[in-house]
Amino acid sequence: MPRRDCLLDRPAARLLLAGGAAVLAALAGAAIGLAVLFDRHVERVALADLDDRALSLIAMVEQDGGPPRLRAFPRDPLYDRPFSGHSWQIWLGDQMLHSRSLWDHVLPVEDAAPAGARRVLALEVPRDRSLLAIERSLVVGRGPDPVPLRIVVATDREDLEQARQAFFRNLLPYLGLLAALVLAASFMQITIGLCPLTRMAERVSARIRRTRPAARAAIAARAAPSSPACATSPARSAASSANFACVEKGAGLTGAMPISLLDAAGLADVSQAMCLKMGRMPGGRNKNRAIFRMKPELDAQDRRILAELTENARIPIAELARRVGLSKTPVAQRIRHLEEIGLITGYRAILSPLKLGLTHVTYVEVSMSDTREAALQQFNAAIRAIPEVEECYMIAGGCDYLIKLRSRDMAHFRRILAEKISTLPHVSNTSSHVSMEAVVEQNYHIG
Repeated sequence: MPRRDCLLDRPAARLLLAGGAAVLAALAGAAIGLAVLFDRHVERVALADLDDRALSLIAMVEQDGGPPRLRAFPRDPLYDRPFSGHSWQIWLGDQMLHSRSLWDHVLPVEDAAPAGARRVLALEVPRDRSLLAIERSLVVGRGPDPVPLRIVVATDREDLEQARQAFFRNLLPYLGLLAALVLAASFMQITIGLCPLTRMAERVSARIRRTRPAARAAIAARAAPSSPACATSPARSAASSANFACVEKGAGLTGAMPISLLDAAGLADVSQAMCLKMGRMPGGRNKNRAIFRMKPELDAQDRRILAELTENARIPIAELARRVGLSKTPVAQRIRHLEEIGLITGYRAILSPLKLGLTHVTYVEVSMSDTREAALQQFNAAIRAIPEVEECYMIAGGCDYLIKLRSRDMAHFRRILAEKISTLPHVSNTSSHVSMEAVVEQNYHIG
């Protein structure tokens, strides 16, 4: 088949686009977060610098027995250049001084902060300038007439904005490089990881299609007669064909048959096991479908309830609840649920064959002369009408059916075999095995 480029497949393209969008969204979120953090950091640095400048101004205030005065002006060229955006303003009692950068304006600070307080201000000055300022208030001098001292130091926010823009200009190339690296990694992950898996899946599908005829032949060979006793029976090939037709009808079985199914069903014929798994065994009874289709989830309490009911189905609910460690209502609900899902199929009395005089057990192998569906259905209906038949199974192997008979003695058995079993529809020959002793004879116990 032609080899496709997996990057052109819709799933791979959607995965690549989704990954790229997620990477870009993550980087955009990271950029916004870094911008917020940088803005806060720049403002903290600017406020720390303003605090230092305010403390320098306070250190220049002196009082020699008279009113406080400013010993010298700060020697910073930014304070001398008009409208530089960096300024200071100080109130010494009723006297106000300010830097030359304000020219003939003053900082618009109205109410003074309480003595000893520090506050951050946002000021608007002429020429549409926005300033970040710090105000400090304190008292100079001792005695009954201390002099209030008030200092405001400001810097232009435009400098902070320029620092923020410079940070973004430096950050964007690195973010772009990181985005390119992550997108390249995603592309390599898809091309190196996903594309080979897609091609492998295509090769496996092609191999399954190529090997399907061989699998059919293997199933037919598995179903072929292996016992000389039945080598001459034409029923085996017909049964194998019917079973294989059932497998073909089973909605595309392309994988291997789990061997646990064969072990659980006690079957040696692969095709019949597949048919039984799908509930389509020719001539089989539909009650077996639930055994293989249903996979109930049982917890420890369910298993304990089933174990107790297997031993004694007439146990009172109160006693059963005491044994499993639950109250009566949950136990009743669990039993009802087990009945609804078909795990408990019913409750019946178990009769003693010995007390009834049915002590003679014989297993009869039956080979059919015709195993087409109509013939199998006729045999199934007829065998169910014989009361001495305790069990009957369609099997794979040297014969077609295995029957368990109970009779009073050998003479009774011979009459059943001659008058009832041998006269069943399409029976070609029979082989009997008399049971000498029942070594194990019990109901299934939940594990």
